[in-house]
Order: sequence, then C-alpha cells, then structure tokens
Amino acid sequence: YTVRAFVLVNLILPALFSLLWMSVFGVFAMETDLAEGGVLKQTLDAVGPEGVMFRALDFIPLASVLVPIVLILSFISYVTAADSNTEAISQICKTHDAPMTEADETEPTAPRLKIIWVILLCLMAWIMVTFSGIDGVRMLSNVGGLPALFVVLGLQVCLIRMVFQADDLDRKQVDAAAEATEPV
Repeated sequence: YTVRAFVLVNLILPALFSLLWMSVFGVFAMETDLAEGGVLKQTLDAVGPEGVMFRALDFIPLASVLVPIVLILSFISYVTAADSNTEAISQICKTHDAPMTEADETEPTAPRLKIIWVILLCLMAWIMVTFSGIDGVRMLSNVGGLPALFVVLGLQVCLIRMVFQADDLDRKQVDAAAEATEPV
C-alpha cells in the first residue's frame, strides 16, 4: 500500500462520488419540485426529509422497482455500519491483561460481547422509535455524543499514562543496560 493509493481510495474517490451523487440528485429534486408545483417541499413540511426521498423516487421511471432496491441498499448500509460500530465498541470493552500484539488488533472480539452490544443498541433504537418517533432518534444521536465525550477523554488519559509508563520503562532498561556494561 502507498500513501498515494490511500489518499485516492479514502479521500479523493469518495469526495468525487459524493459530488456526483449530490449534483445529480440535487438537481433532479430541484427540477422535480419546480415542475410539479412544490410537491417535494410539501412532502418535506408534512413528513420530513425521510419522506422526500421516496416521494422523489415516484417521479423516476420504474419507481416500483427502485423503491425496494433503495430499501435493500439502506438496510445493507445500516447493517454494515452497525456491525463495524459494535466491533469497535466491543474492542474497546475487551480486557487486555498483557500488552497488545499485532495479532490481538486483528483478532475479532468474542461473539458474546458483540451480541450483548447489538442487543443493547437495537433495544435502545426500538424504544426510541416506538415511543418518540424519528425525532427521538435524532435527539438520542445528539445526546449520545455526551457519553462518547467521556469515553474519548478517558481513552486520552489512558494514552497519556501509557506514554509516560513506556518512557519510564525505557529509562529503566537503559539504566540497567548501562550498569551491566560498566567495568568493575
């Protein structure tokens, strides 16, 4: 792998795809809204942004085929994001008695830990959607940043402690090596 390939695949290509995607569908939505007398704006006011996408799809040929495809792709996108997030959360919650090796970083977490996190996250999402709708989910995502702040701060404290402990360990090893090589 090269830095050039990393930058191309992770920065440039996604930015170009996003630019193309938003340009095509943004212009399509504006043209449709102007041509149809503001029907998308009315949908936005009545239902919200999630309804606008499906209403806009009604104006595309083969809408009956596209809507299920969009739903399936949305589901796949959600499942992929949920899987990677639960893997990350599980990795953070995993205990390490010994220093981590490169093999530990690539080793997946215990399925039991991931299942616990998946159940907790699904339960929380179901409760919020059931009792407060999509606005509750939005509120939860905003409020969810607060605990994440404390997790990140805790991780920073641990990182600083590890740096200083490694520095002390290096000094002790250098001192021990110097004592071992001193002539008697």
